[in-house]
Amino acid sequence: MFDWIRYRRELSQIKKGNSRDTAPHRSAYWEARQQNKSKAEMDDLWEKLSDQVEANRDRIALLETNYLVSKAEKSLLPIPEISDATLLGAPDPAGQWRSSKHTIQTLLTDEGIRELRQALRADRRERLEIVRSWVATIVPGLTGLIGVIIGLLAVILGRR
Repeated sequence: MFDWIRYRRELSQIKKGNSRDTAPHRSAYWEARQQNKSKAEMDDLWEKLSDQVEANRDRIALLETNYLVSKAEKSLLPIPEISDATLLGAPDPAGQWRSSKHTIQTLLTDEGIRELRQALRADRRERLEIVRSWVATIVPGLTGLIGVIIGLLAVILGRR
């Protein structure tokens, strides 16, 4: 539970930082656009803005990857394998990992994140099913036992 809280807090901090990080690039681009700057200048400003947005997306993807992988490890679930091509920095369209342009980390692709989340949900569903079956068998027995105890107390206390 504390992992989830920490994850959500860090995610919100990254998202707040996104607007601060991209604001100067965004305003410079729109000012240049209003001033009818040359296409080369516009492309350069757009490239800087796109690069900053991509860096922020990579930060979010890294946080999400680390969070999901740690949850999977704690639950002893298999983690998607990283291909050799991905480790060398080459794109692997069939793989579930990708290399980040801004860090040396490998990140889960959207497909990899989706599959890992499905595995985590299935595992949680199985664990809750076990708990539900235990509760379904124990609660009726406890109800009967409590009824017997109350009956015995009524009989014992009623004879005074």
